[in-house]
Amino acid sequence: MKKGLTVSVCLLLLLVFAGCSQTANTVSIEDFSFYDDSGKEIDFPTSEDSSIYLTRLNAEKGGDFQTRCGVKIGDRATTAFEKYDIDKFYWTIIYWRSATEEEKANIADLKQKYTVEEAIKHSPDFLKGKECLGLTYSYYEDDDGKLVYLETDEKGHYDYARMIKEGRKVYSMTIHVKDEKIAEIGMGFQDYNFS
Repeated sequence: MKKGLTVSVCLLLLLVFAGCSQTANTVSIEDFSFYDDSGKEIDFPTSEDSSIYLTRLNAEKGGDFQTRCGVKIGDRATTAFEKYDIDKFYWTIIYWRSATEEEKANIADLKQKYTVEEAIKHSPDFLKGKECLGLTYSYYEDDDGKLVYLETDEKGHYDYARMIKEGRKVYSMTIHVKDEKIAEIGMGFQDYNFS
């Protein structure tokens, strides 16, 4: 009996932690939701509420919620991103207003200089004031219901025209990094099947 219980607990732990280290083929719709500490899904984006944010959810529901991989507001960014396939993220600087031409040129220069991982580590060197680093990844649902990474072009733009033409469902996660910590996490959903 004890051996069976021990095996069951080990299997349960394996399942919990296996979902917290994403690789190219392990992302699922459940990764675009927020959870409590016990792993219970608390909220997810819908057609009516296509974007949800963790700071607002924590305030509204009085919790300290997290992503499926256990990432929370205030976590150290470098540690948090170890739980994701960092190369799938597109990064930019969020100015909370339209960026000037000089700021756009600065972002382009920084993108030539830093990979996503390096940008996270060096962001305190180039962020000023209320700016933060914004990291986003998106996936779309294919005809078989599997999620496929939605790549960006060389300018960091997603091919939404193709998503609309093909009537795809697109899921995204955006993480804001400020002072080397997770400042915000947003989940998004867009159904481009208009028929």
